[in-house]
Amino acid sequence: MKKAIADNKVPVEKSVEEIYLDIVCSKNGDQILIKPANTIRNSDSVLVLSLLDQAEYERLTGISANLNDGEIFAWYPSAVQKDSVTVDETEFTVKKWLDKNPLTCGEDAVSDNAVLVVTDEDFKKFDEMRTEMYKGVSSAPAGEDLTLHLGLDITGSETDKIDFGTPVMEVVKDLKKNGGLSENSWITSGIRQQEYESYYADNGSLLFIGIFLGSLFLMGTAMIIYYKQISEGYEDQKRFEIMQKVGLSRREVRSSVRRQILMVFFLPLLMAMLHITMAFPMIRRMLLLFGMTNTKLFIGCTAGTVLIFAVVYGLIYLMTARSYYHIVERK
Repeated sequence: MKKAIADNKVPVEKSVEEIYLDIVCSKNGDQILIKPANTIRNSDSVLVLSLLDQAEYERLTGISANLNDGEIFAWYPSAVQKDSVTVDETEFTVKKWLDKNPLTCGEDAVSDNAVLVVTDEDFKKFDEMRTEMYKGVSSAPAGEDLTLHLGLDITGSETDKIDFGTPVMEVVKDLKKNGGLSENSWITSGIRQQEYESYYADNGSLLFIGIFLGSLFLMGTAMIIYYKQISEGYEDQKRFEIMQKVGLSRREVRSSVRRQILMVFFLPLLMAMLHITMAFPMIRRMLLLFGMTNTKLFIGCTAGTVLIFAVVYGLIYLMTARSYYHIVERK
């Protein structure tokens, strides 16, 4: 890859080379259990554990680890920071909790993830445990090779990034063809700029359909309620006229109209908010399938959608209340 960069005079702003061991695990409280992925039934309990030996950690960060066997550095955001981490039946002493993921990849992983920095001896033990875990399983290659992550930030325009990135990516992809990797290895690669067009096309069409159908159903619902209330106003006109003749004031008429229409308009909105709250965990899991891992952003978008619906309902309510009052008000 470095030769391809030099031969093609690629303007590299930043590069990264990371070697680590990935293990699919299961969480059981504070305990991490190494078990085959196809035996984990609850998606919330899945944990991708990435292991770095201390030499690789020192190369990536420039920070000396000085670990002894049984000691680790840990980056595990979802865990309670205690003095130890238990993997299967083995307890490791946490010498330091890391504030930042030492790896550049995996931060947007669909499942929960953690990174442990271990000694060479402990690294071998983890490697043996993973190999044993995948023995006799169809996904055996996942238990035999390390992960090598290569990344480049290329300066220039989008066209330049594609033009310079393509020959580098082709060289990496040809590694397996040329016998540079084992038979159990596989390569995934891509250029971000090339993915943009299809990404925005797919998501833009979904966004348009969502906004169009949402607006259509919202206005349809609002108009149905509006015309229903107006028709009921003509039916109630005689009743309000009689009540006003026997002493019902205009203020009381307005108050009665307001309470009635408020209930008709906003009870459905409150029920919809309750439904989306109950459905939120399932929708979040569905979005994870599309690689959308930012739960805070999803919460914000949901709150914004509820607010837009409430504003539209409020406007239709004001129109309805005014029209309804004019119909039932005694001239």
